[in-house]
Amino acid sequence: MKITRCTAPILASLLLLVAWGSQAQVLQAGDASEDYEFNSSDLVQVFAAGRYRTANTAKWADGDWNGAPGGSAGSPPSGDDLFDEFDVVAAFYTGLYETGSYIGRGPTEPAPLPAPVLGGGRTGDNQTSLIYDALTGEVSVDPPGRDDLTTIHLISRTGIFDGSQVPAGTLPGLFDVAQDDSIFKLEPGGFGAISLGTIAPPGLTEGQFRTDVSVHGSLGGGGGLGAVDLVFVAAPDLQAGDANEDYEFNSSDLVLVFASGLYKSAGPANWSEGDWDGAPGGFAGSPPPGDGFFDEIDIVAAYHTGLYETGSYVGRGPSVSAPGPAPVLGGGVLGDAQASLVYDTFTGEVSVDPPAGVTLTTIHLISATGFFDATQLAPQTLTGLFDVAQDESIFKLEPEGFGAISLGTIAPPGLTDAQFRADVSVHGSLSGGGSLGAVDLVFIDAPVLQAGDANEDYEFNAADLVLAFAAGRYKTPGPAAWAEGDWDGAPGGSAGSPPVGDGLFDEVDLVAAFVTGLYETGSYARLGPAEPAPEPAPLVAGGMPGDAQTSLHYDRETGEVRVDPPAGVTLTTIHLISATGFFDGLQVPPGTLTGLFDVAQDDSIFKLEPDGFGAISLGTIAPPGLTDAEFRADISVHGSLSGGGSLGDVDLIGPAIFLDGFEDAVPVKTLWQKILGAAGNSD
Repeated sequence: MKITRCTAPILASLLLLVAWGSQAQVLQAGDASEDYEFNSSDLVQVFAAGRYRTANTAKWADGDWNGAPGGSAGSPPSGDDLFDEFDVVAAFYTGLYETGSYIGRGPTEPAPLPAPVLGGGRTGDNQTSLIYDALTGEVSVDPPGRDDLTTIHLISRTGIFDGSQVPAGTLPGLFDVAQDDSIFKLEPGGFGAISLGTIAPPGLTEGQFRTDVSVHGSLGGGGGLGAVDLVFVAAPDLQAGDANEDYEFNSSDLVLVFASGLYKSAGPANWSEGDWDGAPGGFAGSPPPGDGFFDEIDIVAAYHTGLYETGSYVGRGPSVSAPGPAPVLGGGVLGDAQASLVYDTFTGEVSVDPPAGVTLTTIHLISATGFFDATQLAPQTLTGLFDVAQDESIFKLEPEGFGAISLGTIAPPGLTDAQFRADVSVHGSLSGGGSLGAVDLVFIDAPVLQAGDANEDYEFNAADLVLAFAAGRYKTPGPAAWAEGDWDGAPGGSAGSPPVGDGLFDEVDLVAAFVTGLYETGSYARLGPAEPAPEPAPLVAGGMPGDAQTSLHYDRETGEVRVDPPAGVTLTTIHLISATGFFDGLQVPPGTLTGLFDVAQDDSIFKLEPDGFGAISLGTIAPPGLTDAEFRADISVHGSLSGGGSLGDVDLIGPAIFLDGFEDAVPVKTLWQKILGAAGNSD
């Protein structure tokens, strides 16, 4: 018989009558039209009724299917009078969606109710798994083996979910739900492993999550999920320094804790205010308690981790707390594998020498009796916001790391080895993380000379560079003595008996001098100079540009000062000294004083260029309008020539005509304009 559009409905009706009459088939969930098929027509019908997830009573034809399987066409089973996710799961649990007539087949058992999540489990096994990340609150679903899911329904007993955190595009269907107590996804074609986003609170324990959450759903091809287990990803311990609990330690954390204003206060301070000495421990939202204070101990603990500005430390980072201060040990040699404190009995100077090849991020010296004298700290040594200079506590922080450093004459001179070690304890942290370990004492009975101190006056300043370059040994075959720049044997020796280097004066010596950190910082020992440095000479009158003498040019209208070396010669150093401090170093042109040793101060302008430099403008550093006499009375100058030797006499050249009998001068530019104006020519 040929089936036409007219005969097809009749045939279907006959089949239904036969099936009904035989009472061999019960209705299955999803079959809203009771035609013994579950397809898109049924979904259109129930959604047209508008009962989904409403308080309105729903019948079988409106989606109330959780009483199935049961009944028959014309007499469907009763459910809970609602149309919600439970009904949809029951329908897709059957595995009958879009598979044609289910007469003679289909489930004989109702879909299981939601079940609690079990402990244990791992991804990729034969069980459906929920994955909870306690760090972020992310929840993922992993189906069993290679199966796909058609539905997944997570239910929170206390409404802990945050549906707004579901990633866009994850729950796009008409049936899908994202609410505090219910997360539901339907995909008739099936879906695999999926992240539902950070829908749960972070920091839950495994027991808390499993107590609150239950789950059910259906597999592609029919059937329920079976047992569902939990893969628990524990939150890492919070590390010291992570004030905002974002699992990074960076400058944002330091800004946060210092905004609290509790550093070295009477407290109390909490974790977000710098109390980090209880770390590692806790997790975001529940940091570990400390001693209730924010002080140097907390900073050392933070930098001990080695995590500063290294990004997220999730999955890495220290597992033990930073050690406390340790006493200083006897013995020790500079440059070995242990950090050293260097104590000079003559001056009371204390220096820090890190282990070979390593830099420090923090150093903390603690005096049991408070015998430090913080006023004697070397200038510019403790300049950071965290740095501390007190009688009982000396602390330095440099996140980028620092090497050997002098803290100045902070200790009383004349202590014995035993006295110093009995009073002082120390701790700190290394660049890259980790503590100092054992710290030993290098005990110095007499002051030692430091690199750069050519005149052996226990200061390293511009006078030393002038002396060394005047000898003319720089980058020559030598030989060079200490006073001529051979400093790479330092530190060592004493005034009158400097240490021996390699007999040369070159870049190695300059680097050795600069790394001392002593340049222009004043005396590094309580000892007077052995030999006075050559005194700068005053300017002399007269002279012309390009002659055999070094000249200074002073522009009376602008205050510009230029240096003009002798004809055919370049300079290695130039040092201008103002008796009244009338220079303005801010006016030096950019790029003019860029060297490691260069200085621009109110009383001192200094430039070093080992390879030599020619005529140069130092900018408008002087006040305009000075007379020749005023300028020369205030300024003295010295320096050195390429190839060796000092500047000799330095004369002053100014663009002004000084007329006999007149104290003031007429600038050349002004005079020339008057002459041109009188001639009727302005060009």
